[in-house]
Amino acid sequence: MGKQNQYERKLIKHGDSVCVSIPMTVLRKLKLDVGDEVSILTIDKGILIRPLEDTVQTDIDSKFSDDMEKIIEQHNDTFKGLVER
Repeated sequence: MGKQNQYERKLIKHGDSVCVSIPMTVLRKLKLDVGDEVSILTIDKGILIRPLEDTVQTDIDSKFSDDMEKIIEQHNDTFKGLVER
């Protein structure tokens, strides 16, 4: 798992909802922008907020996912060659 950072934020009332601001550094790291959709998952005594496209399958270990991304990057040309066959 990559480096984790912890941020303290204040909950703000917004109409009938409550909002929490996300630091710009976090938005840039996750490649998120105003208007993007996210998924909010309740876990134990907290919440997990993710970009919506990352929520298709939540039961995959993040290390496995990171390892698979590296393998795909390393062998991208081979995979493309197989698809073209």
